[in-house]
Amino acid sequence: MAKLYFRYGAMGSSKSANILMVRYNYEERGQYAVLLKPRTDSRDGERKIQSRMGLSASAEYVDEFLKRDLYDLEKRKYRIPVSGKESGCSSGR
Repeated sequence: MAKLYFRYGAMGSSKSANILMVRYNYEERGQYAVLLKPRTDSRDGERKIQSRMGLSASAEYVDEFLKRDLYDLEKRKYRIPVSGKESGCSSGR
């Protein structure tokens, strides 16, 4: 099942760099990570997350992402796991 992670911390605590590295690790394993940002965040420009180290990736606005339904996600071929087996996770039982 998909999980939602919310990253927070003080300014300069590497939140953006960390999430971009996590995204890279997911994609390296053939999984997909959705990067979301609020429409009011204009630090890096529209639809972009960038760290001060120079790492960057495209992002989606939270409100637009939430408006879409699962059929649209499937059409865009997002790989969102729906079970533990598909995500590579096991319950340990």
